[in-house]
Amino acid sequence: ERIWNLQKLFNIREGEKPEDSTYPDRFFNEVQVDDSKNKRKLDLIKVRRILASYYKARGWNEESGIPTFERINELGLSKYIEQ
Repeated sequence: ERIWNLQKLFNIREGEKPEDSTYPDRFFNEVQVDDSKNKRKLDLIKVRRILASYYKARGWNEESGIPTFERINELGLSKYIEQ
């Protein structure tokens, strides 16, 4: 868990933004064919909801995906963030 959070902090420091954590627009606008020959588009609302659930499970802000101060302190990683 510490590694996931440290990696996220590193990526944020290097310029990762919340909008980087999604699929390209074409996945939502163009029909995609999966291995079973099913055709569909991704649902942006569902993807955002799933991503928010993932962020929450990690202890990150549900909108931005940034680890919360509480989570960082809990994992003993506070020395790696800028105050």
